[in-house]
Formats: sequence, structure tokens, C-alpha cells
Amino acid sequence: MMNARDSMKPTHPPRGFTLIELMIVLIIIGILVGFILRASFAGLQSSRVRATQGLISKLETGMMDRFEAVLSTRPRPTATHLFIGSTVTTTGQTLLAPQRAQVIAIFDMVKAEIPDVFCYNPSDADYSPNYKINFAAQNWFGTTGVDPSYVLPLGALFEPTPNPTGIFGASFTARGALLKNLGNVPQEYMPTGTVGMQPYDTKGYDGIDNGGVGGLIDDWLEGVTTANTDAVNQSLQNHTHKTARAEVLYALLIEAQGPFGSVFDRGDFTDQEIQDTDHDGLPEFVDAWGEPLQFYRWPIFYQSDLQKGYDVTSPNTGPYASVFETREKDPLDPNQLLTAPSWWLSSQNGPFPAGYLPNPQPSGSPISDRAYAFHTYFHSLVEPVASNTSIPTATRFSTFWDRSGNARRAFFSKFLIASSGLDSMSGIARIDNIFPGTKPTAQLLMVESQARQANLTAANVSDPIYYTPNSPAAWVYPDGTTLLDAGQDDITNHNLQGIGGGGL
Repeated sequence: MMNARDSMKPTHPPRGFTLIELMIVLIIIGILVGFILRASFAGLQSSRVRATQGLISKLETGMMDRFEAVLSTRPRPTATHLFIGSTVTTTGQTLLAPQRAQVIAIFDMVKAEIPDVFCYNPSDADYSPNYKINFAAQNWFGTTGVDPSYVLPLGALFEPTPNPTGIFGASFTARGALLKNLGNVPQEYMPTGTVGMQPYDTKGYDGIDNGGVGGLIDDWLEGVTTANTDAVNQSLQNHTHKTARAEVLYALLIEAQGPFGSVFDRGDFTDQEIQDTDHDGLPEFVDAWGEPLQFYRWPIFYQSDLQKGYDVTSPNTGPYASVFETREKDPLDPNQLLTAPSWWLSSQNGPFPAGYLPNPQPSGSPISDRAYAFHTYFHSLVEPVASNTSIPTATRFSTFWDRSGNARRAFFSKFLIASSGLDSMSGIARIDNIFPGTKPTAQLLMVESQARQANLTAANVSDPIYYTPNSPAAWVYPDGTTLLDAGQDDITNHNLQGIGGGGL
């Protein structure tokens, strides 16, 4: 029975949390959630790095197989290879060099069977209306009136009966590997009233003169029909240069036909590894962040652990410690025939004969016309900064490739497959970044394909020999990031490291 004293005890409701206590709890929860999210984000990025490394490693294996297959074939040098490889003495005597012609023929074959980029710009003087896609092939600056449509330019020019093996820098089979998907544009990315998903016709890449017009093999009209005109044209309108190298890489390793065939099947890759980010119908290899990979066949100016490249951080010194350090050799030219002074120097190798188009070399250039022709079609044989006569003579003799003080150089170069990494900004100069809105031409592509890690300027591009500036500026992205900064998280087959490991 309750007594009176008990009934008089005051009663209190249960005590709750104060506002300060609630705030403390929320702060603790927020900190814990932050740790969890940060760990989750780091784990996600690590998994993306590993996925991209795995993809690049797989593609490297396939590309090595293709290079080995191409190099297992010994091409027959043509009269043009021999013409470029010869030496003309100061007395006018022409000295033929079949060994050098063979080296140039090998370069020609590698370029034809392993293109690394393409562009479309039918308003350019380099283009024929029959072949609207160019794989970085330059016009031959030979006799006036020579039709430049069949490029490999070296293959058919002086042959008695032209038997061209490629168009604008790629073999017919390598070109066909890219074109067969052209036109596969989904309907939602087509203009209103037009029809998508009408691929380039098989007659356009079968290696046959289906039109019967004599020599126009796999020309444009064979692949573009009344049914697929809209889709093919829209493919080219949708195409962005950012994706070109990834699209060529896909074409070579999955779609290629002919004697070197394809290396992989489409089913060897996931839908995350192959996409069409610009909706042009041409599939691309993409990294785990959804960015197209970049592929370079001869990235001679790329600085990595595998090749000396061009060290933009020390523009006034060469890549060698002293005059005694062993110099690089080009694996395609093990006997260094392309750097022989008797062929390379203009003072020892006479000019092209009369009847050829004016040589576009800078006045007073030490390089011969024939070495310059090699530059025009393939890649530089010049040490970039060594052409700067303001560099002390002792430095030019000791730390650059050429111990004689000239600018000759044989580059060791390994093909490059690169991802821009977490920041989606590449540490390699690309034309569409350096010159926004500019449509690449064959000459621009030749500059880009040498994988510079420093600024490209209009002056650099206009001079295909000495286009590397003496004091290269670090190109800056809109957010203030330089190419070197952006490259720190790049993932490449030269150095398969992740974030913080450095891709340069």
C-alpha cells in the first residue's frame, strides 16, 4: 500500500539528448562516413588503375605480336626507296646504297601495316575525293603532276607498272580494318530524317577494283552507297580527334585482315573496355575512366624509362651524361645507316635533281634533301635542342647523340599505349588540346605522332625538321595544369605504374 510520503515524491520525464550532444554524435558520424567514403573512393580508383594496367598490358602483348609478324617479312625495296637512300657526291656522282634502301623499305612497311592515327579533312590539298581518310601520309615532293593519292608514296612512284600497296599512309588491309565500322551510328545520334546503322560497304575494303576504273582499289564510292551515305557522312561528322588513336588501335588488333590478320576477337574484351565515346560508329579501347587510350607507333620524343626521348625539364642539355656514354640505336636501323654523315649531311650529299618541287627546308639546314625526305614521311632524325647554336660547343659534343656537334640522332623507340589516368588529362601534347578547334592535317599528325611532352606552337608545326623549340614552354591546360603535371598519373606500357608512380 502506497504511503503518503511516496505519493509526494516529484516525478521527472526521462532525460533526452541535448542539442550539443546531438551535434557531437552527428559530427562523429560524419567523420566516420567521410573515412568510409574516402576509403571507398580510393579503393574504386585503385581498382580502375589495376583494370587500366591490365588492359594496356594485354594490348601491348597483342601489338608486340603484330610488330613481330610485320618485321618477319622482308619487303622488296622500290626504286623510290633506293632514290632516297642514295648519296650524290659533290662531283655529281650518284652512289647507290641498297642496304639503306632496305631499311627505308622496312620503315615503309611498318608505317603501312601499323598506322597509329588518321584524320578526315577533304578540303586539305593532300586529299583525293576518292580517299578521304589520311593516316599521316605526306605528299611526295617529287616531279610536278605526280598523283599523290597512292600512298605509301614511295611504293609506286617510280615503278614501271604501278602496283600500289596502300592509300594515304596505310595498307589496304589496315585501312579496311578501320573503314568496315564506319557508318555504324545508332539512330539516336543521327540527324532527324536520316537513317543510322548502315555500315561502310564491304566492296570498299576488299582490296579489289570493284568499280573497274583501273587502279581505284577500295575507293570511297565503293564503300558509300545510296543506302549508307547518311550514316557514313554522320560518322565522320561525329568523329573527334581525341578518339582517333584508340580507334586505330582497335581496328589493328581486332578487325585487321590480310597476311598479318587480327590478334584478338571482340569477345576478348568487356563492354567497359570497348566503347564508342564520340558516336562515330568506330569502336575505341577506353580506360577504366571511360577515356580513349592513345596509341603512338614511333613516340621518339616521349621520355620514359625505356627510351631517352626528349627531356623537357633540361632543355639545354642532352640526354647523355658525357661523350663516353653509349648512344641509342634505332632497332629498325641497327647499323645506323640513316645517321651516316655521308648521307645525312647536306654538305656531303647533294640536292635533289632539277624537276622536283622546291625543298621546304629552312635556309642553311645541315640535313640533306634525302634525309629530309625521310623526316617528311616517317619521323625525325634530328636531336631537338642540339640545333641551337647558342648551346656551348662542349655541351653539344658531350651530352647529345651526335659527338660531332651536328644534330643527328638515332632514336630508340618503343610503341606507346597511354591512359590519361585519374585526371583525364594526358601528359602528351595532342593537336586538339594545343590548338582547340583545329582539324588535324597530315603534317600536324606527323608532329603529334612523335609524342612530345612539351608545348607545340604554330612555329613548331610549320617546320617539320626543327619544330622542337630550343627552350620548350610547358603547355598549360585551362585549369593551370602543365603537361608534365598532367602526366604524373598517366598509365602507359612504358611504365605500368598507378597514381603517384609517374607516367613520364
